[in-house]
Amino acid sequence: VALPSAGPGIASGTVLTFARAMGEYGATSMLAGNIPGKTGTVSQKIAMVIDADNTQISKIEAVIREISKHGRIVVKRAYGNWKKDTLKNWEGEIKRLAIKAEQQFDYVSGKNATDMALVIDTIELLYANIYDAFVIVSSDSDYTPLAIKLHESGVYVMGVGERKTPEAFRNACDEFI
Repeated sequence: VALPSAGPGIASGTVLTFARAMGEYGATSMLAGNIPGKTGTVSQKIAMVIDADNTQISKIEAVIREISKHGRIVVKRAYGNWKKDTLKNWEGEIKRLAIKAEQQFDYVSGKNATDMALVIDTIELLYANIYDAFVIVSSDSDYTPLAIKLHESGVYVMGVGERKTPEAFRNACDEFI
């Protein structure tokens, strides 16, 4: 990218290039120019989707802190039927942690309406082509095909879940914590 002459200053007439580099935690954007010793790092953009039905609310803040070490979380969404008694404790934490709550009613008891909504939204986010990494917070192996699709699309995929999370889902992610 060539910057137009901006008058006197460091960037005046400088030609800057952007290169993608794989760092310890996945893709990061590196800003490089002809300024010796002044190469900076811009964090990767992360989309985080949370399956509230299969996640402990007490762990969400720690998860967000850990994921933030890997880049900038620009999307934080939690999916669930918020009318269920099992999710009633989420409201305060969702508000406090600035997570967008995505309501999904159960059309039929025992079916995966919430899972389907999470998958559809994640694929839409993928095709926006603005995220470097996706984080799926769930211990549900039903997200294995989603993790595989994201990985095949070239984005970094991180899974977050309990120790009991099936091996297939863990292995479909680039990293699982």
